[in-house]
Amino acid sequence: MFNNSYLFLLLSLFSILFLPRFGAIDSIGTQWFSLGIIVCIFIFFVNPFSNLKIIFNLPIISYISFLLFTFFSLFYTTNINLSIVDFSRIFITFFLFLLLISSYSSSDFSFHKISTVLTVFLFIEIIFSLFPLYSFSNFIEYDPLNSSNFRGLFPNKNITAASLAIKFPFLIFLLFQSKSFFKIIFLSFLCILFYLAILFLDSRASFLSTLLIFFFSIFHSILIFKKRKYYIILFPFLLFLSYSFFTLIRFDFGTITPLERLSSIELTEESSNFRFYLWKNALDNIKDNFFGNGIGTWKIESLPYWNMKLSGYIVPYHAHNDFLELSTEIGLLGGIFYFLIFLSSLTLLFIKYFKFRFDIKYLILFLALTTYFIDAFFNFPLERTYMQICFCIIFSSSYFFLYIHKND
Repeated sequence: MFNNSYLFLLLSLFSILFLPRFGAIDSIGTQWFSLGIIVCIFIFFVNPFSNLKIIFNLPIISYISFLLFTFFSLFYTTNINLSIVDFSRIFITFFLFLLLISSYSSSDFSFHKISTVLTVFLFIEIIFSLFPLYSFSNFIEYDPLNSSNFRGLFPNKNITAASLAIKFPFLIFLLFQSKSFFKIIFLSFLCILFYLAILFLDSRASFLSTLLIFFFSIFHSILIFKKRKYYIILFPFLLFLSYSFFTLIRFDFGTITPLERLSSIELTEESSNFRFYLWKNALDNIKDNFFGNGIGTWKIESLPYWNMKLSGYIVPYHAHNDFLELSTEIGLLGGIFYFLIFLSSLTLLFIKYFKFRFDIKYLILFLALTTYFIDAFFNFPLERTYMQICFCIIFSSSYFFLYIHKND
């Protein structure tokens, strides 16, 4: 396998974002099809598995157990067509994970390089997201109150916000590692743009993720205070600049601030976009079907719960919680194994961070995986091709540095 193959693989994966829909209503179909082609090309023509190293541990055992529960659900599914489609996506994702592990082991791989690639695509996504500000500055008709205008390359603002937030920790890594004054200035400017995009997108899950990343960045700055004292002031200053600029732009439009947005979260069905009702439905279904209904079947199994809830053809497509939705489809044990993938990985990353004297790469992977976990708890990234690519990159990197890479 050629040197730096993971860079070529990453570029191929991220190119999916720019593919046309080819007449499809939702780009998800063409993206999954394209991802399958990319995975097949690398498997059959690059021969990546010759250097594959798999060490069995709790995260990988949990992942394989989750795959087995998904496969066995095909034999008792209530809708075989939906199950085959969703199983094929999970199958593709797993092989992508193996491809990444193999490419890391056989290439001149470094955490700095993968952080650079992810930061470059973060920058591209931010530019597309904030492009409406250009329209606003040129007096083109545009509503700055509508957060959906800032969705950029994605069909939904929540996907945009999650994709930005999941890459942001890698920008933080480059900022901490930079010694050049000009690099620090550029990366700081990119931080400001990121905060602006998150503020305009107005996604509560991403607000929580961003605040978590912010506070852990301050925490790390305190721990390495003797080396980089100014970072303790830098991060609050960048957030303050972003928030001030955001407030200045929207001052005359009478909208609530992000802090008011977070404080306005109420434990009601309406305020949570019926998420609590969806979760209750999923829990009821899990009680009645311990072994599940088959992978991908929640799309139809959820319909009876909404007969009297909404009018017309408006029905929920997902449970807005991947862990609960999977538990309705592959059984409670299958859902628990999927949850253990994150719980075990996050625990081990956090332990490694302290064990190796605040090695920041473990903290970065911890924050990125936590960001995905938060998104999976409130939304359905398992369905989205691009979010699964991000998951594979983060999980494979975590696995590589936890078990394969020899820490210096």
